[in-house]
Amino acid sequence: MKLNTNLLRAKVLTMQGTAQSDLKVPYADVAKVSDSILFNDHTNPSKKLYIPQYDFEVHRISGNQQLRIELEEATDGEGGSLNVLLKTIPPEELKNRLNGALPMDHKTAISLLFTVPGTSIEKKLPFTEVLNTEHGFDATLRVSTFNEFSQVCAAISDSEYGCRMEIARTVSVATPMYSGAGKNTADPKPVLHFTKKENTNIRGTNFTRIHLSIRNWDAFSDGLFSASPELPPCGRNTRASRTWVDIFDDEGQKLYGYCGFGKNENLQNFSFARRAGQPLPATCYVVLWDRKTNKKFVSNKVNLQGNPNSSPLKPGEKIYSVSTQTLKQNQPFHFKESQHPYIYRNTGDRDLVAGGYKPFRIQWDNDESEHIYLQEEVNPKKFLYLPDSFRLAKEESPPFSPKFHVKMAGRTLDDLTAEISYQLEAFTDSERLETALAQLKNHEDVEEKEITFSPLVLSGEQLEYKLFLPEASGFKSREESLVTLENIQDTLPPISLEAFESVFDTVIKDSSVSNILTGHVEVTLPGISIPSIPVSIRLGQPDVEMLAVDNAKNSNFQLEVKNVTSRTLSAQGVVVTIQDGENTFTGSKAGIQLPLKLASGESITFSVIPDVEIEKPEEAIVALTWEGMQQHNDDGSVSNTAGSFSIVNQQMGEGDTIVVTNLLESTIKLDGVNGFVESGEREVPLIIKNLSIPIIVPPGESFSFDAIASEDVGPYELSDLSFNWRGLKTEPDKGQLFDAIVDTTVQATYESTVKVSLFIAPISNDSEIRLLKIEFKNAENGPLIEELIFTGTDFQDTETEIVEKQVNLPLPIKDFILGSESSGQYWFRIILIKKTDGSGDSAGSAPVIGAWQNKAGSLEITSSLLPI
Repeated sequence: MKLNTNLLRAKVLTMQGTAQSDLKVPYADVAKVSDSILFNDHTNPSKKLYIPQYDFEVHRISGNQQLRIELEEATDGEGGSLNVLLKTIPPEELKNRLNGALPMDHKTAISLLFTVPGTSIEKKLPFTEVLNTEHGFDATLRVSTFNEFSQVCAAISDSEYGCRMEIARTVSVATPMYSGAGKNTADPKPVLHFTKKENTNIRGTNFTRIHLSIRNWDAFSDGLFSASPELPPCGRNTRASRTWVDIFDDEGQKLYGYCGFGKNENLQNFSFARRAGQPLPATCYVVLWDRKTNKKFVSNKVNLQGNPNSSPLKPGEKIYSVSTQTLKQNQPFHFKESQHPYIYRNTGDRDLVAGGYKPFRIQWDNDESEHIYLQEEVNPKKFLYLPDSFRLAKEESPPFSPKFHVKMAGRTLDDLTAEISYQLEAFTDSERLETALAQLKNHEDVEEKEITFSPLVLSGEQLEYKLFLPEASGFKSREESLVTLENIQDTLPPISLEAFESVFDTVIKDSSVSNILTGHVEVTLPGISIPSIPVSIRLGQPDVEMLAVDNAKNSNFQLEVKNVTSRTLSAQGVVVTIQDGENTFTGSKAGIQLPLKLASGESITFSVIPDVEIEKPEEAIVALTWEGMQQHNDDGSVSNTAGSFSIVNQQMGEGDTIVVTNLLESTIKLDGVNGFVESGEREVPLIIKNLSIPIIVPPGESFSFDAIASEDVGPYELSDLSFNWRGLKTEPDKGQLFDAIVDTTVQATYESTVKVSLFIAPISNDSEIRLLKIEFKNAENGPLIEELIFTGTDFQDTETEIVEKQVNLPLPIKDFILGSESSGQYWFRIILIKKTDGSGDSAGSAPVIGAWQNKAGSLEITSSLLPI
């Protein structure tokens, strides 16, 4: 049985990106997929496609138009069917923009949904028979009991049920993988790829050149690479780029740098070289240093010991992410029997009963709690379940930042507030359902043994969400939130910066000590007591879509076998042996379907995976022993034969070594990996080898292992693999998570008022100092943000030799929240101008410039601080 839950078992996610010229699916120029946009056909970009919608077909009977919808009771009285004919239509938003656009290939799932009166439970019934027609679909829904068929009839005819048809359309499309749009564009992470390795000769010396590419180059504006003569030069280049690009090895040693990039497109192809014979570093990474703001953008590390993983892009070419998207269309499905009697003519006598639910309470030892399962009275085979908890949802694209967003408002630490918006999603442990399934089958009050599970769906009126709010006491009802048993969306009242500092520290550590941002959802069902569902808003919770999986070459072999005889041959099986010098090993097979039948001259190619690691795979020889060989004669007879298929080609090939990359902004930990390959209707377990545990993977880094099918399977691709990351945990990086969740484009700083007191002899005509200037920065290597100037006129209205001024300095909120040592500190330097003329210009004496110093709070300028 396959359980309908959001398991912690991830389908393979590949994030290498695909260049536009290499796409195999339609693509869009916007990030969000919907049925109101036009897509480009990958085979012909001038050809446009759209995701279609559907409407009911009609036909004319005796001069009247009738919907092609029919209910029919089963002849044996056990259940019945609902048949609907649908026609393809373009979305309303596109009708005036089609210009010859065609419907896109897609998969369709159709369901009937309605709410059972008196229970507020929403029921979902799938159309299990969906056939293609010339204009759309012929869809049939079947139910197995008379009571359930009566319920379906009632739902369609009675508006109280709120019946509707849901048409889910699933498409494979490509969207821009990286773009300048989006929430986190203030701090994009460069996505580095190793694209090419070549040997070159420069003036008689041999070099190995490594070519690199920043795949999300267009996330960095051209302005970052403008000529900046006001910044320090790069050697003799006084108009060096604002942003420098430096390449480092795995130990942080600089390999090469670029200070003259003039536009973001330069990031698409750059390189460094090492003298031949000099070992290449194991990995490298790139840092983009914006010298104007002193902001550094650090890329992921790439492995330089393997093969390049992508080619340089063509000028202006974009990178796309290929994904599978599901869009749902909801169509009202309520037809009064008095107005549409033809729909009900084959339904016979029936009782329009709503149908109730019988609760079963099952103990689960893992969490030592009791869970409730609701059995449908009209269909005793079906049980409904509630989620285990609500967890923080993740963004759909790397680095899968939590859907926990913060906006700041205000100017100073005292008046700054933080507004938190977040989204939660339901989580259900598949092991819990598997345990419940076994117990329900053996329960004395459950006669049915073919049990199916479905998630319980309720209207919002039956749910109350309570949360322990910051700066409040106890759990408060969140009536402002949108709550379902699938997800929760909420925006909290603004809190002080001090309170947000506490919240941030609590949720990032997954603290169980504090009640802040914990709560529960209370479920109300008439006559049934339901345990509340816990809520915990913690940033460090794991998610399955955090790891990108790809193939890498290993010591696997690609074999081409051919029938070189004059007759058709077949084999029932094959045994693999591999000889490496004096040693002989066994091996597994992948990509071959047994029994195998080949006509004369016909050949196939498949993979052989050694059961152990081979030290010299290039010297290994694969041998095949065919079992159950038979010869197919011209007269149709079959006879045993000593003949066999011949190996005509053996070479190293793409194997099943799996490379896994951490796409998060946090370090992850794993206790192990298991998985399976989908082969037809089967799920064949994978044997995992060459994996050292525990596994600790920093952001952007990778680990690898060998995955071998536990039995012979037919041809499969990477997308057929699924993995379960056991014991998946994260160790969040506070700085990177701050950048991910706080909207720094709105309010990245707070103002700190600094009082500056000048304690020196009055600046006058008799003084050697004519002008004193103080420059301020909010970081040691940051840009100038403010300056104060003192002249002799500042002392005219004071009877003391002290002059006071104040300046408002913008300081980073991030430093305050993270509690960094530089929080509240600023940098200043003093510049003295002596013997000036009446305009304040230097009269023969150059300014005396002091060193930069850091300080927090007020600033007192005394003679000891003045530059010599």
